[in-house]
Amino acid sequence: MAKQKVSRIKRAEDNITMIIQELQRLGHHMNLTMNTLNEYIIFKKDLDKFEKHIKKTTKKEEVKKVVDKKEKV
Repeated sequence: MAKQKVSRIKRAEDNITMIIQELQRLGHHMNLTMNTLNEYIIFKKDLDKFEKHIKKTTKKEEVKKVVDKKEKV
C-alpha cells in the first residue's frame, strides 16, 4: 500500500501544538528565573536598592519613548 500524505491541516495543527508546548516551556523557564531572582534579592536584602534601580530605569525608558514619539512626528 502507498503511504498517505499528511494533510496540510494536520501539519498545521501539529505545528501549532509544538509552538504552544515551546511557549509553555519558555514560560516555565521565565517563571523559574523570576523566582530565583526574587529569592536572591530577598536573601541579599537588596530589595530597596533594586526597587529604586527599577524605578529609575523605568523613568528613563518612559522618557526615551516620549522623545522617540516626538522625533517621529
